[in-house]
Amino acid sequence: MEINFAWNKKAIIILLLILVPIVFLSGCIGETPTEPETTNPGENVTTPPTTEAKEIPGLASIGKPQGLWENWDADPEGDGLKVGFSFKDNDGKYVYFDNIPVNVTIRLYTEKMNETTFEYYKDKLVYERTFTITSYEEVNWMMGKWIKIPKEHILVNPATDDEWGILEVVVHTQTQGDFSGYNDMGIRLYEK
Repeated sequence: MEINFAWNKKAIIILLLILVPIVFLSGCIGETPTEPETTNPGENVTTPPTTEAKEIPGLASIGKPQGLWENWDADPEGDGLKVGFSFKDNDGKYVYFDNIPVNVTIRLYTEKMNETTFEYYKDKLVYERTFTITSYEEVNWMMGKWIKIPKEHILVNPATDDEWGILEVVVHTQTQGDFSGYNDMGIRLYEK
């Protein structure tokens, strides 16, 4: 009886080519894959904010706050108001910052019109809440970033209150004081 060693060598090599990857990969079964620590070009990398008080370089004011009534889900009914604004320096140029905690208070008022001067003024406070942000991007309406206020949180009475109101935003910085902005043009408080 003759044994063909050439065939056995080929069989062993094929068997090894099949078994080695299986044994190698079996060590990976059950492990949770981790996301690679990469960023896309142009993406901001942020670190957790510190508790140490920081100044926002160049901050002199905030831009006029914007408020838009919007639908956030599939039904045709509007869901609430989204609010955004920008940070400005003394020349009116945009100020950018990251990792600096800033408190932002948003207030909504009903409005009344002075019959003599035809100017609108704040009437009744119908919403107030303070948010904490750590970057200019979180409220930059030109970048599509807004703070959303659900309509259920705006305490208006459609039977007595006008549909339109006044938006006030106050930014409370850690070391530079408060900065406020005001908008009384087309701020919807509810949908008729």
